[in-house]
Amino acid sequence: MRMVLFFGPTIALFGLSACEVVPPSISTSDIAAFNAESSRNAALPVTSVADLPVGTVTYFGEFASNADVEGVGDAMLGDMEMTVAFASQRIGGTLRNINLIEGGRPQQRMGGELDLTGRAINGVIDAAADGRLTRVDVNKTDYANTTLLLDGSVRNDRFVGDAVAGTVTGSGRGSFDFDLDGNGTFYGSALQ
Repeated sequence: MRMVLFFGPTIALFGLSACEVVPPSISTSDIAAFNAESSRNAALPVTSVADLPVGTVTYFGEFASNADVEGVGDAMLGDMEMTVAFASQRIGGTLRNINLIEGGRPQQRMGGELDLTGRAINGVIDAAADGRLTRVDVNKTDYANTTLLLDGSVRNDRFVGDAVAGTVTGSGRGSFDFDLDGNGTFYGSALQ
């Protein structure tokens, strides 16, 4: 007896699942919370050079911006992990869990994450986040090779130098294109 395995339906199912929209990982209340926390962090005092932390500090927070995605006014909101090595003045980290927002409502979590690198000279943050983001549009997966620029400063919240805040700009190009509107922000707090 000869056994024949048929993989056709299995392959088709896997093909369809690759093009399903990933539900957003945020809600409209998360958008409002980001706006409040970003505004609060932007108002924090900048840490003086003499008071900058020594060693390495990791800041956890978020970034967001309005965006023109294929000619449509959308927005993006995602998580940020930024590690600043003050002795070497180097920045590393990631931007991930990036959600696409349409009409003020979260629509889908985009695939991919962005690698964050840069410098923090005298507490001034100059970093870039690079990588490939994907989204599902009309049952196909599109990609955008992405570069976002984060410029800001180390700030004082509950402790000296325990926060970062600034602006985010940038764009993505590929099978879908987007441009941030130039008014995006980021913030982060060190866990104490």
